Amino acid sequence: MPVGISGIKLKPPTITTWRTWPPIIIVPTSTFMHSYVSEDNKRDPRRSAAPRFRSDHRIIETKIIRFIGIKVRTKPCLDRVDEKTLTNELVNHLPPKSDSLSTREQIVSYISKLIQALRETIRLVAPRIEIGFQRKRQTILEKQLNDRMSQVTSLQERDKRELWRIFTEAEPPSIRKTFHLASLGQKICRPVESSQLPTMTHLGEKDADTPGGKIGMFKKVIFRANGGPKSCTAPVQADFTHHGKELHIRQNLSDEELKELIRGLPRWKSTGSDQVPYEAIQLGGGILRNHLLRVFQVCLQMGYHPANFKDAILVMVRKSPKPANQPTSWRPLALLSCLGKILEKIVASRMQEALKANPHLLPAGQFGWRTTSEALEYMLDKIYSAWAMGKVVTIMGLDISGAYDNVWRQALIQTLADKGFPRWIVNMIQSFLSDRTACFNLPGIVSLPFDLNTGVPQGSPLSPILFLFFASPLLQRAKTFKNYPVEADGKRSKVDLFAFAFVDDIYLMAISDNYAANCKGLEMLHEGLMDTANELLDLRFGAHKYSIMHFKKPQSKKGHNDVIPSIPGFCKKPEPNMRILGVIVSSDLTWGDHISMVISKVKQRMGYLSFISGPHWGPNLKTMRLFFISKIRPVFTYACGAWFITRERDEDRISYQINNKQMNRLEDAYTFCLRKISGAFDRTAPQILEKEMFIENIWTVLHSQATLHRAKLLSALPPSWVSDKNYDFLKSGVRNPYDDLKLDAWACIMNLHESINLNEKPEFREAGLRAPDDPKARNSRLRSFIKVGAARSCSVRWEKYVLQRRVEKAMTSRGDNSAQLPAVLLEPWSKRSLGYYEKNMTRAQTTILLHCRTEFIGLKAHLSKIGIKEAGPGRCACGKFRETPFHLFVQCERLKDARKKLEQKVRHISYQDLLTKHSQIATQWALKYFDIEQFDSVSWTMQTPHLLTHGPLPIALPPEGGPRGLQAGITPTLRGLRPIALLGTGDGVVERAPSLAIPSLSP
Repeated sequence: MPVGISGIKLKPPTITTWRTWPPIIIVPTSTFMHSYVSEDNKRDPRRSAAPRFRSDHRIIETKIIRFIGIKVRTKPCLDRVDEKTLTNELVNHLPPKSDSLSTREQIVSYISKLIQALRETIRLVAPRIEIGFQRKRQTILEKQLNDRMSQVTSLQERDKRELWRIFTEAEPPSIRKTFHLASLGQKICRPVESSQLPTMTHLGEKDADTPGGKIGMFKKVIFRANGGPKSCTAPVQADFTHHGKELHIRQNLSDEELKELIRGLPRWKSTGSDQVPYEAIQLGGGILRNHLLRVFQVCLQMGYHPANFKDAILVMVRKSPKPANQPTSWRPLALLSCLGKILEKIVASRMQEALKANPHLLPAGQFGWRTTSEALEYMLDKIYSAWAMGKVVTIMGLDISGAYDNVWRQALIQTLADKGFPRWIVNMIQSFLSDRTACFNLPGIVSLPFDLNTGVPQGSPLSPILFLFFASPLLQRAKTFKNYPVEADGKRSKVDLFAFAFVDDIYLMAISDNYAANCKGLEMLHEGLMDTANELLDLRFGAHKYSIMHFKKPQSKKGHNDVIPSIPGFCKKPEPNMRILGVIVSSDLTWGDHISMVISKVKQRMGYLSFISGPHWGPNLKTMRLFFISKIRPVFTYACGAWFITRERDEDRISYQINNKQMNRLEDAYTFCLRKISGAFDRTAPQILEKEMFIENIWTVLHSQATLHRAKLLSALPPSWVSDKNYDFLKSGVRNPYDDLKLDAWACIMNLHESINLNEKPEFREAGLRAPDDPKARNSRLRSFIKVGAARSCSVRWEKYVLQRRVEKAMTSRGDNSAQLPAVLLEPWSKRSLGYYEKNMTRAQTTILLHCRTEFIGLKAHLSKIGIKEAGPGRCACGKFRETPFHLFVQCERLKDARKKLEQKVRHISYQDLLTKHSQIATQWALKYFDIEQFDSVSWTMQTPHLLTHGPLPIALPPEGGPRGLQAGITPTLRGLRPIALLGTGDGVVERAPSLAIPSLSP
């Protein structure tokens, strides 16, 4: 409703004119000016004073235009800078090498000059690119469409899809960007976080709705020990009077070591407050490395971590399933100086070398510096041995609240000294933990820097190993006993108590004759852990997050009646399964729940890949195979050394092995992935896909990796926990399955040594005999030996399948008709078949080649075989033979003229050679002439330019709903320029059509 400032209701006047744009909003002092506002804003008008106008025109309309202020973030793009350009400019800004580095102040000053030199060089030589939400897809589309499309408006949606497919098909410039392409699907599906932090709530605290209040709540909850009695700006010197024998740790740094370290730095990582990325350090080359080597050597000699590296930006990342309005739902990740992290990597590598040479520095039950498979195998070995003796097992998982963020620094420094670390290492860590500052970077809020006097920064290469040593007293002082007497339900029992951990994940185990006794033992063990945590470490545990599970032997009649230990704050019932180090462990150890989780995660990742690929578009077969091996298969094989309890296919059974139903589920999921990755028909046999892509079957993959894991453990020094194992099987008569599996691993090791000793080449024998002394060489030879065995197993599996197909062919036809078997069945198992799918072939070409070689293809012969009524008896339109790839390539009279042109290019018509040596040309011919509906969207591209005629024809787009041929009068579009290798008029194959500007794969 129009409302005047004077309160009088008026009709909207006619707009006259504006002298300026945007119009100036003014109300003269001597004149009533009518302003019109919407009904929603009628209470908001304000009256303003202004000088009288000199003309007779007055403002008769006020138009308010609101713009949302967007902060455009940019970053230097060092991918567009070469090393020579950067180093030439960097030389002009670097400090002289003659500068003294004898004091800490001089070191800090020198590093400041280095950082300033890098920043100034980056500013001068690196172009800046926009990052974040501002890099909208529309920008990408404009770059690609400006010079290629004349009718963007009418074809926009269609060409968006086409551009995306071209983008996915274009070969990325590096393997790193290839994997970035694979992650696009996951990024597309990721929910967008709110740009503003909601009102924060926490138990016992007042709600925080202002920026200052939210920052204060995060400080109080996340860093609860900051400002407490045990926090300090700089830890005091450690007491070395009671330390053990001092460890020998090298203090020098070579140029070659620094060069290798810089070469292996990751890319596209966020920078710290100095804004110097890893890419700039790599591009700095030898000139910058000489300066870094000099300053890092001095830092190592002095045991000093420079102040330039102690400022952290705490980026808060929300834990996805948790609510955003609780501070405990956020995890602080510290963005640190990249230069500083290089120095921290050097120190961390020195400490890891010392730990490998002296494994006694950490408790035997701490697996944080080993693998999750070892930790799980330790647990399962105890359970199977207990079951073999007729006992029951209970496990309880503990939760440390804010483990990294609330490390007591003084206790950590003293622990390192007590372990025997040299003074320079202790001084370096003391300097690393002193005088640290940080600022919060929350959605919509950036805090001022504040002193951070507790914890170790999550994001530093030093933090994981420092926490291992800090938490080591928990397990060292744990009251783990054998035959510990307890009384439960009026009966006296003896309990075996164990504790193990993987970094900050701690688990307690109890083994006895009944579950009530186990709970009593866990109470005592937990109480001792709490005493150590409170007295020595100032760690806090969240009892409400604990979980407990009673293991029950399959078919056992013993019940636990939901008994739980009496622990303050813990009241959960026993779980039927627990997630332990990423593996779903059920109470009966049948692994069905874990396999369900694996299949679910695999299908989710396959869904992500569906955003960048389809049967006839996206990356070609070789690239998709790489994605499968690196992204999908690791989900199947994670920790398989612990949970994959079975022998090779068709070998003798062992106790508690995975049953056939569970293996069938894994094989079905694995085959599903291979079919999607390859673009094959749903009924294509898994043996064919494994052979064509040269990928081992899931059984062989899991068995090989599990055997390699056990062989590595057995060939190295035996872990200290092996010695306390029980071998008394008199009560149950059921063997521990790990005993049989380890015997198989020992047999593998013995066979490897025998093959080395019997080798005819002296140099091979000498290298093999030296390998056991070198862990890397030993593991490499084990891996190669097991891989050979896996290839042999795959070859046997393939030969059995081929024999089965030959028998089926003979039974359904008269006489031996092996010449008409699909091309794929005429070759042995080898990597050669993967070579037929050439790197420069498109996705559609690799898919139709697979279909032709397997004869699982959308031609009438196969469609009739699988029951498609429209295919009839499966005969070709020529009426002579069944419509198969062989018939269309060699026999069909309808394609006689086209076949002559094909023969001119390949010089002959050999069906076997067409699907091997000349696969590039044959697939283009097949896409054009096979007339398969599945490839309609790409088959017409084989006609533009015409595949086998002299001289290219005009590029044209097929009409909507019409035939896919070439027609006059159609506006050329981008579709005619798909990156498919086309045959030209010369002797060979013309390279790809004119290149397109594809979207950058940079984040």
